[in-house]
Parts: sequence; structure tokens; C-alpha cells
Amino acid sequence: MRGERWSSRSEGLLQFIAVSTGVIALALIIGALYILRRILALFAVSLFLAYIISPMVNLLERHNVNRGVAIFIISVLILGMIGSATFVVVNRTTAQVRNLAASIPDITSKLDTKLSNLSDRLTKRFPQLADRIDFDTVSEFISKLKLTEKITPILQATVSSMGSFISVISMAVVVPFLSLFMLISGRRFRKRLIDMVPNRYFETTLVLIHEIDKQLGSYLRGRAIETIVLSAIAVLGLALLKVRFYGLLGVITGVMNLIPYVGPVLGAIPACIMILVDPNFKPIILILAIIFFFVLQFIDNMILFPLIVGKSMDLGPITTLFVLLVSAKIFGFLGLIIAIPAAATLKVTLEVLRAELRGG
Repeated sequence: MRGERWSSRSEGLLQFIAVSTGVIALALIIGALYILRRILALFAVSLFLAYIISPMVNLLERHNVNRGVAIFIISVLILGMIGSATFVVVNRTTAQVRNLAASIPDITSKLDTKLSNLSDRLTKRFPQLADRIDFDTVSEFISKLKLTEKITPILQATVSSMGSFISVISMAVVVPFLSLFMLISGRRFRKRLIDMVPNRYFETTLVLIHEIDKQLGSYLRGRAIETIVLSAIAVLGLALLKVRFYGLLGVITGVMNLIPYVGPVLGAIPACIMILVDPNFKPIILILAIIFFFVLQFIDNMILFPLIVGKSMDLGPITTLFVLLVSAKIFGFLGLIIAIPAAATLKVTLEVLRAELRGG
């Protein structure tokens, strides 16, 4: 009897130790990720670029071109195009960012004025509402909000962050070299990794690497194409509507679309605010802009995303929101972008391991 009690207590103690060790290990991993977040972000961007270039290198290699030569040719072409585009875009975007920063006080002041005058406009256009709504109270409430004081610091911080982000991207020379290293040494690294795996897990490891490479590669390349197409459409649409800073706002719209659920809304808000505070504001332009963003999302959800990206990274809404919040907390804005592929990679790993355990 005592032996059974001792055995039960031992099992409970071992379980407690195992759970505690797991929690501590998880906390250490999260802490390490937070400390190394900048370096990991650098590697994530480099991996993204390597995945974009990899299919073209493989295509040349299949046509009997040496892999090293193929990497050099494609890298020169891609990096040349990226460099030229970055030079043009950064110059124009930086100018727009500076102009936007200088215009922020004026923009928020006009926004306050427009909201304060909203009651007068509604009273004139809809006299029947005057008896039902106390517009004086509404105006007083809006004036007490002091939107200028609240919005200005937020917009200035956003613009400042965008400016530093653009500057970092334009000055970064580490990413291309890391991407080249990944392309050149990727196969060698994979071979060494597989050689370290015991024979018992050899086949599982091969399947795991293949599945991760296939899904992650197709997702990243698809998302890159989708972002470029959406940004181009957004820039064109906002330019036709004669919205100020249409180039910057169009790029923001395309990049924000990478964030599931809230991204499209976050991308549309700056453009709508810019239209609202325009000196020559016309309600029809705002309405057309809102319709344009709805059409843009329809094109993305019904055509671009299914056609280019597919549903290989479908994680479900609850899981998606959870990984977005955690990743954003650790990595900031970039975490919102890398959260889904990272979570999907973990999902593929767990699925392969579960299949192996069931099969074993």
C-alpha cells in the first residue's frame, strides 16, 4: 500500500517537474526571441528574399547553368531592380513623409474644424433632426475631445517610425548578402542537418523539410506578388481620385494588407483622413474612395489571394488572432507580417510529427 502511494507521489512529482521545466523553457525561449528580435527580423527578411529568388535560380539550373552562376545572374538582376526601385521610391516617399509630417498640425486642426461644424451642416441638410438631437451638446462634446492634441502625437510618431523604417531599408546592405549566403549554402546546410538526424527519423525529417519548404516558399512568393499588385492598384486608384500623398498611401495600403483582418482597415484609414482634411474636400471623393477600398478588397479576397497564395496557410480566426497578438508583442510591426508563416511552419511541423507518431 505504501509502495503504491510512494509510486503515485513520485509520478505526481515527476509530472510537476516536467510541466515546470516546460514552462521555464518556454519562458526562456520567448525571452530569447524578444532579446534577439532585431537579428531574427533581419534573418526573416533575408529568408523572404531568398525564397523569392530561389525558383528562378532553380529554373536556370535545370537548363544546365551552374548554380553559382545562376545565383550571380539572378541576384544582379533582382538586386539591380530592387536597388533602382528603392532609390526612386525612397526618394519620393521620403519627400512625401516629410511633407506629411509638416502638414500634420494643419490636418488635425482641419479635422477638428470639420467635426465641430458637422452639426451645422446636418441641421441645414436635415432640419427635421434638429428637434430630436441637441446639436449644441454634440458640438460641445466634439470640441472637448481636443482631437488635435490627441491625434498629432500619434501621427507624428507614426510618420517618424515610417521615416526611420524607410531609412533602415534603404541603408541595409546585410540583407542581400545574407540572402546570397542562404542561396549558396542552403543545400549544404540542409544536407548537414539531415546527416545529423538518426536513421530512425531520417524519412520524417525529409518529409518535414519538404513540406515546410513547399508551403512557406509558395506563401512568401505569393504574398510578395499580391502586395506589389495591390500597392500598384491602390496608388493608381488614389492618384485618379487626386488624393494627396497617393504614392505613400498606396504603398501603405498594400503593405498593411499583409496583416489579416485589421490590415485592410488600417490601410484605408490614412487615405480617408487625407481626403477628409483636403482644402477642396468633396463628400463624393470620400464615398468613391470607400467604394474603391471595398472593391480592392473584393479583388484581393476573390481573385488575387485564392489565385496567387491559396489556402495553404489557413490557421483559423482564433489561432490567427492569437499568433498576431503574441508576435506583435515580441517583434512589433514586423511581427504582424511574419506571424502567419511562422505559425503555419509550426503547424506543418506538428502535423508531420503527429502523422509519424500515429504511423509508428
